Amino acid sequence: MDITNESTLGGVLNLYQQRRQLPLATVYQQLQVSRATYQRLKHNQTEFSAGSFHRAISMLRVGYPELAPTIREQYMPIMETANAVLHGLPAGKTAQHGSGQPHSQEADLLQDYLATKNSAYAQLSHFVRIGEARKRSDVAGARAGFGYLCTELLTYDQWSLFEVALILPYVEYLSATDWVTLLPRLPDYLCSDVSLLSPRYIAYTEVMMGALEAAATAHDYPAVMTILRWSDAQPDTQATFLPALFHRFSLVFDTLVCQEAEAGTAAFNHFLTVLKHFWQLPGDEVWIQFFRRLWYAISESWPAVSNAPLPRPLPPRQALTIPDYLETMRRAKKMTIADVTRQADISFSTYHRIVQDNQGVKVDAVFRLLDALRIDPLDITLQPGWYEYVYGAAIQLTEILGQAFRDNLDVTSALDKFQLQMTTAYQRTQNEGYAQLNAVAGMYRARLSGQVSSAIQTANVAGYLGQLESLSEFDAVLVRFVLPFLPFSDACQLADKAVANRSQVALPASIAGVAVLGLGLLVSAVRTGKAADMITVKEWLAEQLVRRDDFVGRVVYRWATILSSDDQPNVQIEQLYADLLYVAPRERNVLAGIMRRLCAEEQQKPCEEA
Repeated sequence: MDITNESTLGGVLNLYQQRRQLPLATVYQQLQVSRATYQRLKHNQTEFSAGSFHRAISMLRVGYPELAPTIREQYMPIMETANAVLHGLPAGKTAQHGSGQPHSQEADLLQDYLATKNSAYAQLSHFVRIGEARKRSDVAGARAGFGYLCTELLTYDQWSLFEVALILPYVEYLSATDWVTLLPRLPDYLCSDVSLLSPRYIAYTEVMMGALEAAATAHDYPAVMTILRWSDAQPDTQATFLPALFHRFSLVFDTLVCQEAEAGTAAFNHFLTVLKHFWQLPGDEVWIQFFRRLWYAISESWPAVSNAPLPRPLPPRQALTIPDYLETMRRAKKMTIADVTRQADISFSTYHRIVQDNQGVKVDAVFRLLDALRIDPLDITLQPGWYEYVYGAAIQLTEILGQAFRDNLDVTSALDKFQLQMTTAYQRTQNEGYAQLNAVAGMYRARLSGQVSSAIQTANVAGYLGQLESLSEFDAVLVRFVLPFLPFSDACQLADKAVANRSQVALPASIAGVAVLGLGLLVSAVRTGKAADMITVKEWLAEQLVRRDDFVGRVVYRWATILSSDDQPNVQIEQLYADLLYVAPRERNVLAGIMRRLCAEEQQKPCEEA
C-alpha cells in the first residue's frame, strides 16, 4: 500500500507500526499514551501533541519526507493547493468541478484569497496567470505579471520554499539587479548538505545558472561577483560538490579580474577540461555549454571586468531552532501575530506556546501555523533544529565517520562512546533504530581499527532491512551505511530497494542519495575484485543519474569506469584524484578515505597506488 494515499496522520503512523511489527504495548510505552488514547489517535478522533508526534516518528523511524503529503492534505490547505498549482494539477474548487480550465483555477484562487485574506492564494493566482500568458506567447504579459509577483515577494526579508517555487519556472524574466536583490532572501539550506536524511531537491542549481546567465548577458560584472560571493557565503559550501564547483569558477573569475586576460583564459580552459572529465553521460553537455556561454559573455568585455568593483561579502545567518525559525519567518513575511493566529485558527496563547517549544501543544495547531506562514513540512526538515531522537543519532554517526575519512583521524574512542549511547538509548526506549545504528557503528569500528568487520553485525542489519516491506528515509540511511560491507549481489538488491522507495514518497530517486548508494556499491564491487561487478555499478549509475547536476554521482560513475577498465587504471585514478583536488579538495579526501579504509587490503591496490 502506498503510504501517500493514507488520508490521516494517525492512519499513516499506524501503517508504519504494522510494517515495523511493533507490539502495541511498546507503542503505548514509547508514546506515553494509554491504549484508549492510541486508538483515538489511530482513528483520527483526537490529535497528537507535538511531543507525542515526535516520539512517534522517532519510534517508527519515519520523517517529514514520508509524512509531508498526508500532513498537507489533512492540516495545510494552502500548501496542499500550492503543491497542486506548482505541479500543474487542478486544485481546490477547480478540481471538484472537473473543469480543469486555467481561468477557473485562477478565479477559485482569488475567491480563496477573499475568503481567507491570505496573500498566498493571490500569489498563486498570479503564478497561474503568468503561466497562461507564456503559453499564449504573450511575453510582455508574462513579464508584467511576473514583475508584479516578484515585487510583492521582495517585500519579504526571508523566503521559504513556497516563495522559491513561485519564481523558479520564470527565472528568465529576472534581471541581474533582481537577482542581486533576491539572493539574500533565499533559504540558507539551498546549498547545505542535509540530504543524508532529507531530499535536497531544491533550487541551488537553477538559482546559480539563472542568476549567472542574467548577470553575464547584461555584462553586469559586479552582479556576477556578488552571485558567486553569495554561493561562497552559504553554509557548508565547501562541503558539497556542486557549490564547490561554483567556488572554483569564482576563483577562475578572480584570475581574470586580478591578472592578465591570458591567465584568466588559461585558468578557464583548465577548468573546462576538468568538467569534461566528469560530465560524460548523455545530456551532460548542458553544463559544458553553460560555462562556455558564461565565460564568453564575461571575456567579451574583459576591460570592463578588470575595473569592476568588488562586492562586499554577505554576512552569514545564524542557525535557528525551529521556534526561532517560525518567529523569524513571521516577521520576515510582514505578518502580525493577529494575522497568523486568525489564518491558522489558533489562539494567541497557543501561538506563544508553539514558539516557546511547548511539547504539549496539539500538532494540528503547529501545522496550521506552518500553513499560515507558507512553510512547507520540508522547510522544517531542512532546519538544523529538527534533528531529534534516532535521526539525530544518525547525523552524529555520520559526523564521526566524516572525521575518519576526511581528516584521517582515529575515531575509535568516539565510536565506542557512540555505541554506549546507542545501547543506553535502546534499553530506555526499545527503539530498534538505536540497535541498528549500534551495529553499524560496530561494523565501521572494526574496519577502521584494521580488523575484519563483524559478519554477524552486517548480516543482522542487512536482514533487518531486507524484511521491511518498504523503506523510510531513515532506513535508506542505514542502507547507505551498510552497502560497502555486503556481498555485491545483496548490495545491489538493497540499493534497488532504496531507489524504488523514493517513488512511494513522491520524490526523485536521483536526489535522495543515488550517488551515495552508487559509492557503496562500488566499494562492495572493489572488495570482490570482479570487473564485471564494477561494470554493473557503472550501468546502474548511468540509469539512475537522471539529474545533470548530480556531480558526486558523476565522480562515482567515472571511478567505476576506471576500475572496470584495463587501460592504465592507476594512472587514470591519479588523474581523478588530481581533478577532485582541483574542484573539491574536501570531498576528494572523503572519497579517497572511503576507498582506502573500507576496501579489503588485498583489493585496494589501485586506490593505494593512486
